[in-house]
Amino acid sequence: MPVDGTMIVSARQLTKDPIVGRVRVANEYGTIIGAADVTIATVDVPKLDLVAWAPPFVGAALNESGVVAGDRQYNSRMTPTIWTAADGFTNLDLAGGRYGSALDLNDGQIAVGIATDSALHYLPAQWAKDGSLTVLGVPDWRPYSSGYATAVNNKGVVTGFSEAIVKESDGKNHSYSDGFVRTTDGTFSKLAHLSSDLTGTQPRAINDAGMIVGASRTDGHAPHAVAWDATSGVVQDLGTLPGQNSAQANDVNASRTVVGTSGDDAFVWTEAGGMQRLADYGYNATGEKVTDDGWILGTVELFPDVAVSAMWDPQGRLWDLSGMVPLSAGDRFTPTYSFDINDHHQLMVYGEGGPNAAWSSSVMLRIPAGLGN
Repeated sequence: MPVDGTMIVSARQLTKDPIVGRVRVANEYGTIIGAADVTIATVDVPKLDLVAWAPPFVGAALNESGVVAGDRQYNSRMTPTIWTAADGFTNLDLAGGRYGSALDLNDGQIAVGIATDSALHYLPAQWAKDGSLTVLGVPDWRPYSSGYATAVNNKGVVTGFSEAIVKESDGKNHSYSDGFVRTTDGTFSKLAHLSSDLTGTQPRAINDAGMIVGASRTDGHAPHAVAWDATSGVVQDLGTLPGQNSAQANDVNASRTVVGTSGDDAFVWTEAGGMQRLADYGYNATGEKVTDDGWILGTVELFPDVAVSAMWDPQGRLWDLSGMVPLSAGDRFTPTYSFDINDHHQLMVYGEGGPNAAWSSSVMLRIPAGLGN
């Protein structure tokens, strides 16, 4: 019996063989009346809008103006940089230091990250919109040897962590990783550890309301995804996915939605629903960034150890980006590393291939209107 209908397939067509399956059939009243075998000979993959190609670099943050912050190899050095589609790369000042990297960028184009001192220790750093450097230093709570400014919100509040190895009264060396908040007046405040294990506390992101997310260790030495209040420093355990013994939160949006990785799975956490696994192909996945309207950027493995950039729409559906990048005839590109996505639905990734037979490239893309509806 011929059946008319429309079908949406959530699958990746890895060969030229047709996709075969079986679907239930309902009448116009919604009553199931049977099943039908189906064969789908071709799958039309939607394309993202191309904004601009760029040379390969390591991007970390993309603000609402389309400015990307990260680092690139320049004169054989890891150099903090920003990139725009209009102007390309602009290196950020290192003030005589050797290496650095921008790890976050706010909408006022204030970047934060790391810069090395004369002993090549990483120290928390901040760059103004003109690219000038301010070394933020570390708190005075311990004799820290290094520190990282990992995120900055639009109010200029910076979060990060400082590291130290201290020989204590027991004659043994003890490692510390202490989370901090730094306000615009230069004041450092502590972020609480989750337990007596003080070795793995690492804030990763902060929203404008002062919710900070990252990871901290339990008394059993397992990293858990956590959230902090920037004002009080109080920590909240977001836990792990069922069956996993570790988790790290990577980003948080204005609605307090958190994304990250638990074990080898990507997750989304909300106050109403707790931690939920994001769809994947049965292998590893990571949740890296989330927009205010719920789009999530990360990676999924197609096979073990073969990861590609991916995104999840606000309904939780997985979109494999490896077939969605517009290419000219003869070009190839496989996105393997996701930078960031902003609230204008611009996103940037790095991958193998690119235009004009490039070995590797970065590319800024835009989600077309209507995709994900």
